[in-house]
Amino acid sequence: MIGFMATRTRWWKHRDGFSLIEVLVALAVFSMAVIALMSAEAEAVRTTAILQDIVYAEIVAENRMVETVTAPATPQLGFTSGTETVAGTALEWTRNIRESGQPDVVMIDIAVRRPDSPQTLYSLTGFRRIGP
Repeated sequence: MIGFMATRTRWWKHRDGFSLIEVLVALAVFSMAVIALMSAEAEAVRTTAILQDIVYAEIVAENRMVETVTAPATPQLGFTSGTETVAGTALEWTRNIRESGQPDVVMIDIAVRRPDSPQTLYSLTGFRRIGP
């Protein structure tokens, strides 16, 4: 019995290659890592698309704000809306000009969203002095 155990131990120590179980375990670990990386890649692509829309919405909001603040005529109180396309992406904007609580200053709120979504991508608030 002692001789058999000694022979088996020596065979185990001097074997070449991997057993089927070791290969299957390695493949399982590798496949879990690949699945995690693919999931992270998909999330990165989705996040990039969202950030691109937000940057375009910021451009639209800032353009509308500059247009409103630098216009030679005093802006009318109330809502205005429109659509603007930036880099092939259509975005809807709304502008609300209202009293600010100061007699010669109005508050300008601008919100931008995609036409197919009620969610605001970017909003901006500014002030403009009215009168002489």
